[in-house]
Amino acid sequence: MASSKAITRLLQQLLKRSYRQDKAIDKYQFKFLKKLQSTETVEDENQLFDEYSQQLESTPYTLEDKLSEGKLVARQSQAQLQQINSLSEAVKDKIAEMHQSLTLLLNITVL
Repeated sequence: MASSKAITRLLQQLLKRSYRQDKAIDKYQFKFLKKLQSTETVEDENQLFDEYSQQLESTPYTLEDKLSEGKLVARQSQAQLQQINSLSEAVKDKIAEMHQSLTLLLNITVL
């Protein structure tokens, strides 16, 4: 079984990946890691992990909403650009290419 220090290091790396997604979670994660480093028993660690799981479950998942909003803005921008008659063919081709890429991206679901 992995040591507590190895698990803590892994958790630190994972939490860095989600940093700045939600300010409340960022604050909580910092406190969580401090508490985790000072736990002395497996029971304390388990209780801390249960508390953290509950905190995550009660926090809305906003990243998917932000991605959807970004995709909508990109689609609207493309539609507006396509209405400009004075654009060169190269720019129009690039817009069409971006539209295809965005359409593919919209078909991909976030897990």
